[in-house]
Amino acid sequence: MTKDELIARLRSLGEQLNRDVSLTGTKEELALRVAELKEELDDTDETAGQDTP
Repeated sequence: MTKDELIARLRSLGEQLNRDVSLTGTKEELALRVAELKEELDDTDETAGQDTP
């Protein structure tokens, strides 16, 4: 992914998580942030249908 594509993906993930996301850093830092947010979003999706005590 290009840096611009990573920034666009971060914006999208931030909207889905209803969070402000930092869009600055190196390409590697942005890629790591995308991976972290995707994992967080996956965790949120998995627990969305579960009852919590």
